[in-house]
Amino acid sequence: MKRDLNLVRDILLWATEQDGAGIGQNPVLPDYSEETIAHHVHLMWEAGLVDAVEITTLDGPGPSAILLSVTWAGHDFIDAARDNTIWNKTKSKVRFPDLGG
Repeated sequence: MKRDLNLVRDILLWATEQDGAGIGQNPVLPDYSEETIAHHVHLMWEAGLVDAVEITTLDGPGPSAILLSVTWAGHDFIDAARDNTIWNKTKSKVRFPDLGG
């Protein structure tokens, strides 16, 4: 599965809008399957953007996790990417591998 930084941004936007310290669930986002979201939460956990609980199974589609909270690094990332104009300018000037959009 390819990494989609637009999805990473959407997950962080959703997570920072939730009340309370522990989220304990993944967002439901249009155009993305539960598996794709859970995989990206796992990638974000590996990158240190979120705290999560691994839910990977041997017969599952791949590494998966459930979002618990946004880390300091995750807040820094979304603070820089929150504004659509800045995000789109960044995407147009910087080549992210497998950006998907």
